[in-house]
Amino acid sequence: MADSKEQDLSALVSRILEHPQLVSQITQLLSESGTKKEETEEVGVIEELASAQPPPIKDKQENRKRLLSALRPFLSERRRGALDSLETVATLLEITRA
Repeated sequence: MADSKEQDLSALVSRILEHPQLVSQITQLLSESGTKKEETEEVGVIEELASAQPPPIKDKQENRKRLLSALRPFLSERRRGALDSLETVATLLEITRA
């Protein structure tokens, strides 16, 4: 159950960090409410994390390729071969569509 809550929190933080406007709004709200020194430091950490995050990739095909590449070390040799074939076919389809 703790893993589920940690994953939910991680997903929430990731979604927040994808939107710099939201981070600035949170920062503004915290500064207006008379925050404590500790909270101000936390806001600094949030801003630092937001600036360190790469911009999200909006292309679904590219996201799928990145996911499959990340899963490659966990696949059996047979499935790695199938993944290689799928990547080749996907590349050929991209070339023909362009």
